[in-house]
Amino acid sequence: MPEQKKTHGRPTRLETWMNEYLIECKIKHSPLTIKGYSQRLNNFATFMRDNKITKLDREAILLWQAHLHNSGLKNSTIRQYLIEVKAFLSWCVDERDLPSNPCDKRVKYPKPDKVLKRFLTVEQTQKMLAAQNPPESLKNDMEYAKTWLFLCLILTTGARITSACKIRLCDVNFENGIIYLDKAKGDKSEWISADDYVLKLIKDYIDLNRPKDMPVDAPLLLREPLPKVGKRLHAKGEAWLVGKKYYAAMNGNYFSKERCKIYTKEICGIALSAHELRHSLAMVMTALKLTPQEIQQQLCHESLMTTLKYLHELQSQTVKKETQGAWHKIRELPASQ
Repeated sequence: MPEQKKTHGRPTRLETWMNEYLIECKIKHSPLTIKGYSQRLNNFATFMRDNKITKLDREAILLWQAHLHNSGLKNSTIRQYLIEVKAFLSWCVDERDLPSNPCDKRVKYPKPDKVLKRFLTVEQTQKMLAAQNPPESLKNDMEYAKTWLFLCLILTTGARITSACKIRLCDVNFENGIIYLDKAKGDKSEWISADDYVLKLIKDYIDLNRPKDMPVDAPLLLREPLPKVGKRLHAKGEAWLVGKKYYAAMNGNYFSKERCKIYTKEICGIALSAHELRHSLAMVMTALKLTPQEIQQQLCHESLMTTLKYLHELQSQTVKKETQGAWHKIRELPASQ
């Protein structure tokens, strides 16, 4: 195996290859995906450098895997780290002078943690969509209308968190009942269906909460007006001056898991993240007898296999819950005389 030549103040050959690999990845993947790749690959490179490991072989991979375990990471996270490093090393074999991939089949991936997917029932979904007026516990929240619309957009259209934040007024086609998602996951653009109910919610929100002179190319969901904004937002075209106040675009960090869980708990009785509302839409569409192909199109899954796996996990959990409920009722029956 080739050794990693290391000189003071200069990147090792492994780090140089990583930078070249990430440059090629930028052609196919979104900036957010590249950021994740970079973080995980740099973890590997830093481990090699800090531990003065110069030989890139299977033993180095196993030592790094043990380091990840000792860091307290979940099995599913460690598995993702290994998958991405393996893809990088395969590229090194094809494009550079690495003789073979040390992260091969002999390196066993940890089994992913079993996390049950959660979702709203049909009744809870109806509660969520009917909560235009805030419950008593959320009446003092000035951001209620904005957060509730955000959650309803995801619940009814299946848009991802980042995509929902980016939806502009000009992206909503009220006549045909569709919403355009510009530069969604993988930097691809998509069209998704929107029913009359969510279109009415958007219209009501615009009438009550959006400044009348706001350009149509500004997002539906905007931060509270600011007296001024930084140069970075101006440069990226993410700030709009209306009257004497600036309005800036929002991102998914505002709608944190904690915030979404507080809202869903107060409204529906179950604490769910925004992404788990996508699970809910998938189950509702399944209950309405829509085909996997239609669900795939609405959730913007690139592969039908992703949708089928998604639905299988959700439906398996539903069957388990129903079976457990049935056995519970059977146990409560009086014994036969």
